[in-house]
Amino acid sequence: MRTTALPTSSVTKMAVLAAALAGGLGLSSLDAGPAVATPSRARECTACHGPGSVGGTVTARPSAATLAPGGSYTVAIAPPQNRNGGQAGFWIANSNAAGATGSSTGVTGGPSSVATFTARMTAPATPGTYFYKVWAVHGPDDASGVTNFAGYQITVVAAAPVSRPQVVRLSPPRGAAGTSVTITGRRFGRPGVVTFGPRRARVTSWRTARIVVRVPARRGARRRVRVTVTPQGGSASNVAIFTWT
Repeated sequence: MRTTALPTSSVTKMAVLAAALAGGLGLSSLDAGPAVATPSRARECTACHGPGSVGGTVTARPSAATLAPGGSYTVAIAPPQNRNGGQAGFWIANSNAAGATGSSTGVTGGPSSVATFTARMTAPATPGTYFYKVWAVHGPDDASGVTNFAGYQITVVAAAPVSRPQVVRLSPPRGAAGTSVTITGRRFGRPGVVTFGPRRARVTSWRTARIVVRVPARRGARRRVRVTVTPQGGSASNVAIFTWT
C-alpha cells in the first residue's frame, strides 16, 4: 500500500475495483491458451490498473486436493509479477475441466500491496470434482498493469458409511441373572455398552469379535429380550435374542 496520501481519483478507482470484484466475472476475449476466457478488464481490472495487459504468471495452490463435503480449505495465491509494483488483487470463479469461466464464488481480495494472498474456501456439499479459476491483477494506476489467471481443482468425497457391529451368536442363548454369556460377532470396536432389553450388562471382556458379559437381573414378566452391542462412538448392532430362565 502506498505510504503517501492517495489522490481522490485513486481512492475512487480503488473503490470501483472493490465493487467490481464483488460483482463477479464477465467473459470477453480469449487468452493465448485454448478455450480460455479472460476477465472483462474494462470492468474488473482497469478501475485501478489501467488498460494493462494479459500476461505474467499466477499461482493458486489449494491446501488440500481431496475434501469432505462442506470442508474448509485455503488457496495460496500469488498475483502476476509487475516490475513497476503497485496494487494487487484477486477473485475466484467457478470453472470446468475445459477452463471456461463460470460465476464468481464471491471470494475476493485486495486492492493491496501484498505479494501473496490466502483465500478461505468451502468445498461444495455434493461429492464430485470441482474446477476453479483464480484471476489476479498486479500493477500501478497506469497502462503497465498485468492480469492473468491460474486454475485448480478439488475432489469432494463422501464420508465412508460406518459399518454397524454385527452379533452372530450368544453362548449360551438362555440363562439366569449372573450367567456369563459370550457374544460372538464382528466390528465390535472400542469397549462400549451391551444391553439386555432396558438393562445394561456388566462387561468382563471386550474384543473386536468377542465380548463376555454377565446377564443383568430380569425386569418385568417378559422372558425373551433383545440384546444389542454399542461400541464407544459407534452405532448399535443388530439384535440377538436372549431368554431368561
